[in-house]
Parts: sequence; structure tokens; C-alpha cells
Amino acid sequence: MELDILGPEEPRVGDEWTVWLRCDGATLAGAMRLFFDPPDFAAVDVNVVTFIQAGTATMTMQVGGYSASTDVTVSE
Repeated sequence: MELDILGPEEPRVGDEWTVWLRCDGATLAGAMRLFFDPPDFAAVDVNVVTFIQAGTATMTMQVGGYSASTDVTVSE
């Protein structure tokens, strides 16, 4: 499992990422859940993330029984 991310490598508050979950080179489709810990770190609209605060959080995407997580650091 890997997360594909379209957006700046070093995001700042207000930047957006578009995120997909990929397995063996194929983008997974189906019921998707994208969330952050802490939850108020970013606004999520399906697979588009808008960062609303600086700091570090864990981003997790689940599609069916598959999931992947990564730590994200956002600056001011």
C-alpha cells in the first residue's frame, strides 16, 4: 500500500493535497475514508485535503480493507 499525493512536498497552512491509495500500481476505488489525527489539523473533502493549522499530524486513508498512513508536517 502506498499513498499517492499531488501537492507541495513541504505544505504550508492553506495548501491543498489530492490523495489516492495505490496497491500494486493500481489506484484503489470504492468507499474511501481520509482522516487526520488530530482531526482539526486539515479540512477533508473526499480525497482533497486543505491544511488549516501548522504542526505535525498522522494522515490515514482507508479504501475497503486497505489502509496506509503517513506523518505530515505543515508550516505557517
